[in-house]
Amino acid sequence: GCLPTANCGIPWLANLGLVLLVFTRFLQGLSAGGEIATVTTYLTEVAPKNVLSRGVALVNVTAAAGFLAAKLIAYMMEATLGPAGVQAWGWRIPFILTIIPGGIAIMGRRYIPESAHFLEGKQQEGKQQTQEGACARVKSLFVNYWPNILVTIGVVSTHAVMTYGCGVWIQHYLAKAGMTPGDRMIVDAVARFMNFALAMPIGWLADVYGLGFIVLMSVGSIAVTSLPLWVLLSSDPTNVVVGVLALGIGYSWFATCMGSLIYHFAVENFPVEVRNTGMGIAYNIGMSAFGGLAPVFVTLVLEATWLGPGIVYSLAGLLGFCTLLFGRWLRLQGKLEMANVRRTPYWGPLGGDDIVVKGKYASGNPESSDSSFYENSTMSTSESEASKV
Repeated sequence: GCLPTANCGIPWLANLGLVLLVFTRFLQGLSAGGEIATVTTYLTEVAPKNVLSRGVALVNVTAAAGFLAAKLIAYMMEATLGPAGVQAWGWRIPFILTIIPGGIAIMGRRYIPESAHFLEGKQQEGKQQTQEGACARVKSLFVNYWPNILVTIGVVSTHAVMTYGCGVWIQHYLAKAGMTPGDRMIVDAVARFMNFALAMPIGWLADVYGLGFIVLMSVGSIAVTSLPLWVLLSSDPTNVVVGVLALGIGYSWFATCMGSLIYHFAVENFPVEVRNTGMGIAYNIGMSAFGGLAPVFVTLVLEATWLGPGIVYSLAGLLGFCTLLFGRWLRLQGKLEMANVRRTPYWGPLGGDDIVVKGKYASGNPESSDSSFYENSTMSTSESEASKV
């Protein structure tokens, strides 16, 4: 918010401001990408196992609340200062205001204790950690847990495309089509409210019927319904009711399903010794590769055919669906452990939660520091039934 712009009248200072803007945005993305893995890993390790998905879904709840607050501030700024005032100098105010929540977050982060499970794993592997460098540990992650990484990237890709190629890009599409800023604000507010209100109920479904089962149903629904929803939206893109039905409710329902569970899904895929690193690498590869390119790709496809965006969204859902089925097949073969924190319920009605994975992919491997935690995290039948209440 304090960077110089072209309005300062000094060319070299304006160019410096542009360079600093790119650099600070890079740091922002780097810190956000690193923190998301840490936060979700921490929640996974401290949340009660019978409400684990609901606990991790709090990440999506707070993110949706943050987006809603940001939208409200932007709307108030434009209503108070007008578009010209915001363009001239008012845009700086929201950036400066972020000092308040940023300071709260930093202070809170300093005083949150490490989870007991993390401290136990750190103590057991202290000697190995000191002998191995960071590069060696990352190399070991890719060598030993590449199936976990691939499955995570495949499912995260669906979430990335629906977040940036659908939720963000469609707002620009509606603007170019002629929908008024006020109507677009309504559509986006409905979508954000869906994210906020439905995250915990969706987490409850995953806690009761299994994380893997609900994620599979979510990506499958995206594959089936994305094209019809796009046909509805493109039929009258200036109509606010159509926008609310297609984007505010339709696409946002599936985005909420994925957004509420994707962090738990990604963390669950890795045992404790590589959990934070594995989740961080796989999640950020999926988000940057697919989410970063999705808006550009969707724009190009739209120029080729008016059905293009809907086809892209459906294919993204199909990719996640096939990837998850592939992971389940490996799980049934005893070659991939996807439930490294809570064994059951995972696949729920589909069955297969009782299959024991052996070898280096097994979370219960005596050589793994995750074994005691894994045993404690498995709910008994009575606990599973109690979680349905």
